[in-house]
Amino acid sequence: MYYQIRDYLTIEDDYEANRYSLSWSTTGDAVERPDGSTFAFAAEIGLFLEGYALIGPPIHFSYILYLLQRFDSRLAEPEQPGDAHGIPGPELIRKSDALAIAFRETGRRHRNAGALCAYLCREIPVEPDPPDMAKLCFRLSNPAMMAQLAMDLGTAKRWDGMPHPPPLGALDFELHFLNALKQLSPSDIEAWLRHGDSAKPDPGERVATTIEALRPPSLEGVLATLAGRERLANAVPMVAQLVGALTLPPRRLAHRALPTGGYADIGTRGRPEQILPSQFAIDDIEFLRRFAENELLYFHREEPHATLTEELVLLMDQGVRTWGRVRHALSASALALGRLAARRGLPLLVGSTGSEGRLLDPLRADPDALGAFWEATDLTPGPGPALGEILKTGPGVTRDVVVLTHPRNAASAEFSAEARQAPPGTRVFSVSIDQVGAVEFREWRPGGPVKVGDFRVDYTPPRVSPEPGNGPEIVDPLGWRGDVEPVGYPFRLGVVHRIDRPLFDFDYSARWLLLCTHRGILHVWKVDGSRTEVLPRGMFDGEVLEQVDVVLGVADGFVVGGRVGKMLVAMHYDLAARLGKAHVLGPILEGRWEWFYSRPSHTVVARGRSYSRAVDLSTGEHAFSKEGKTRPSPRAIRAFEMAANHSLPPPALAIVDEASPAPDRGRSIRLDRQTGEVRLSGESVPWSDFVPLADGRPALAGCWIDQAQLRGNVLALLVSGPIRGSQGLLLRLFTHPAGVPSHVLHPISSDAHGFILSEDGRLIARRLGERQIEVREITGALQPVLVTAKGKTHSDLKLTLGRYGMVVKAGKHANLIRWDRGRLDVSTIAEGSTRSEFEVIPWAIDRPASRSTPRPGLLSYDPRRFLACARAELTAVVDSTGQVSLFDRNDRLLAMFVAFRSQVAAWMPDGTRFGPSHGPSALVEGPTTPDAAERIGQVLRAASDANFDLANSLPGSGSS
Repeated sequence: MYYQIRDYLTIEDDYEANRYSLSWSTTGDAVERPDGSTFAFAAEIGLFLEGYALIGPPIHFSYILYLLQRFDSRLAEPEQPGDAHGIPGPELIRKSDALAIAFRETGRRHRNAGALCAYLCREIPVEPDPPDMAKLCFRLSNPAMMAQLAMDLGTAKRWDGMPHPPPLGALDFELHFLNALKQLSPSDIEAWLRHGDSAKPDPGERVATTIEALRPPSLEGVLATLAGRERLANAVPMVAQLVGALTLPPRRLAHRALPTGGYADIGTRGRPEQILPSQFAIDDIEFLRRFAENELLYFHREEPHATLTEELVLLMDQGVRTWGRVRHALSASALALGRLAARRGLPLLVGSTGSEGRLLDPLRADPDALGAFWEATDLTPGPGPALGEILKTGPGVTRDVVVLTHPRNAASAEFSAEARQAPPGTRVFSVSIDQVGAVEFREWRPGGPVKVGDFRVDYTPPRVSPEPGNGPEIVDPLGWRGDVEPVGYPFRLGVVHRIDRPLFDFDYSARWLLLCTHRGILHVWKVDGSRTEVLPRGMFDGEVLEQVDVVLGVADGFVVGGRVGKMLVAMHYDLAARLGKAHVLGPILEGRWEWFYSRPSHTVVARGRSYSRAVDLSTGEHAFSKEGKTRPSPRAIRAFEMAANHSLPPPALAIVDEASPAPDRGRSIRLDRQTGEVRLSGESVPWSDFVPLADGRPALAGCWIDQAQLRGNVLALLVSGPIRGSQGLLLRLFTHPAGVPSHVLHPISSDAHGFILSEDGRLIARRLGERQIEVREITGALQPVLVTAKGKTHSDLKLTLGRYGMVVKAGKHANLIRWDRGRLDVSTIAEGSTRSEFEVIPWAIDRPASRSTPRPGLLSYDPRRFLACARAELTAVVDSTGQVSLFDRNDRLLAMFVAFRSQVAAWMPDGTRFGPSHGPSALVEGPTTPDAAERIGQVLRAASDANFDLANSLPGSGSS
């Protein structure tokens, strides 16, 4: 971390990175101008960077110095206005002057100024692999630590010996900043400098509020507004009890309205009078079971050709007998019946005993007037007169009138007489509730009241337990965005396939290790062992990057280079931003390409036989060495020069035989087989010629060097015996500058490219066998710090799917996964059986996965990965890594599963994780989600029921 801080704070000598010829003072407490005056104190720079880091990631330090200059002094107005080439004109200069004046008037708060600059520079490319900003700011505020750093900052170059130019030129950055500043008003600038945030309201909220105000009201919204009123608060908890109980019976079709076409179809849902006569021949216990499981058969008639128009009228008794808790229950009944009207799409009208039969349309009434109407109280003795007035209105309209009253009012002769006066097409119902909560639901016909239902309402408010879905939204930590495949790898799979080609590397800071295996599968581990995952593969033009040629560690992650069709592609994985970007470098044309990475310019170069191509990872700019109409940027030119000065991509060294001369460019190594002397050439920091000794004799005399790598101050040589192939390989490590032997390793893999050094030479990774990588720390006792795990999945899963579950057979273990009870249940079962530990499954699991079953269209991008598919209420797909993906009827990904022996793990796109997360059989990265079994089970059960209902609603469908 010290070297990262020193590297970031280094002030370059060139104009693009140091426009004002600034330098650090000898004590490191300030940055000085050429005349020795103080430009900015280190503590001020620390406060500025602290505020900047709160809003966005840091940018190049030269940009920070430019921004501080904007706050510290006024720029002189140029003699001529800005021209077409982008020179800042008077308007932009005046804006910059106003910024400096506002900074002084608001108290020179450097922390807030840094936050403002981060907001203005949000489109500027960020610094790749920046130092820890908290530690950087602490060092800048500590004079003793800055004095210690001053010697390196004032005299030494960067530790890699090369300047680090900014991604944009000085003039380009200045124009970006001033144009962004131009968009802010003086009040916005003052708010940022005073409070560290913008005071301007979000215009999207105003637009959303305006649209919401113009939207016509819905009945659901009106009822929700009523439920939020203070006087109805005691009624709301009882609505849930009354919604299902207060269901109006269906209307009987008049004889003239009966359909003439006979039966339409047969289904498993309907009214009791629609049960087929053949079903009554079933045994009574079997009849009840089939009724509970929705397996009875019902006939469906054709619907009338002319739809019936109905409306619902609620008459609320607000008289003296309905005060107190009865009134709360009646208000809850009115809200429940209103929900019924909204669900059926019926027009709703509301009246009360105090309105003398006048009806109110909730959709047209003023919300406050409707609320006052709903909460009003009167002294009427009963609802009879108001009911009579309502029945006189609306002739020729089919309506249901529901009177909400007290049992004594419903039993009066006056109410009975008025109810019998209902015109044809109008039904009259009464819902009467007394003080103890007894509810009488009646339909009033000419012969008298007919019982619809009696029940009891509980006046005690129910305890509301928080639902799992009401908590904060879970964000999937493994979620990647960008040019990556849509179905990823959310589990800890381990290395499933054999490592045919040792494509692996550390990132530039040696915190991560990436390995590429069969068909471009990318495994990444944190070197300290705390994290592991499988990255989604890159995509270009609907195809997956499978043909990988190189893995490069870069400052902010990795670049995977390869071929997609006939195009050369560099896939950049930004680990911090969780972003994958595919850079297409052009057609392949030439057969072999060598890949280089330039840390100073954060640029990747692909070098062919006759020309090179480059991509700047900070800006996304592409450059070509011998083609293109535009001249490459200075950063790309430096990257091309770096690649041209190497005969082989680092960290490899060219191995020179005894009789051949050293290459004209790049680094090389020569071994004198007679004396055992090693010579290195082409290094910026020269090495002394050395003769490694073992037991007082030259250790490398008569040996051959099969591979050589040099990074940091460590040289690694893969050496074979005097007669090549006669003895085992030895991996020997030496340190700079005298080639002091440090360690000797016996490579488990005989592959000549089976190891890699980290950029700083601190770590070495080597291949172990066919499916493992070992990482050792070179300093000290060379103890392993990471040994990657072998695969924890089965690539030959056998899957059988059912309505509410599936059986996944992994090797000798068969796991039953079911969600019929609204939660995810997993149990190991005997082979060939669907019996769990305690019960028999009442639904069949009889849909085996096969290669011939059509897969969801989402998976068409890689038919070789997704091997087999099974379709029932849901769709299950097995892929080559042993994962099972579940999709709904709309081919939307619901969940993914993986099974290893008797262990099963699950994951949903919202980040819900289920399964073992600790120990040697861990399948889930990170802690499991609380109530994960309930979350996943409810989602899968709802999707299964929705698809089942849809299938049975189609003509000709039957029981499944």
